[in-house]
Amino acid sequence: YTYGTSAVSVKLKGKTRPGKQMLTFAGATAGTSFSLPIEVRKAKGVLKARTKPERVVAGQTRTRLKLKASALGISKVTGKIKVKAGGKTYTVKLKKGKAFLRLDRFAKTGKKRIVVSYLGNRKIRGTKQVVEIMVHRS
Repeated sequence: YTYGTSAVSVKLKGKTRPGKQMLTFAGATAGTSFSLPIEVRKAKGVLKARTKPERVVAGQTRTRLKLKASALGISKVTGKIKVKAGGKTYTVKLKKGKAFLRLDRFAKTGKKRIVVSYLGNRKIRGTKQVVEIMVHRS
């Protein structure tokens, strides 16, 4: 016999580790308990990178990066972002999911790749984005 079904929504606390776990439910009134195997995964990180100014001049303009990291279900994303541009590596710490960075001047003209990587933390998977800018001569 089936005595009834019920839909259950569970919010796990922040101390839950990723990986395979055993989740045990206990009824408050009848004291019935049962266990379910579950797999806890890290949230998928989303990274947005914007550059300013529109026109970058070789040897003169310093490009500014506006970085924003987010993840579904997590209000304040923490961690570090690594930026590779012009043969240099920069590391910046997130504050409330946002960070700002000024890059050094590019010496030569042409299309430049800026690789922005969110390194992740124990709740969020890392992700990366590539931004291309054009460096002009004066």
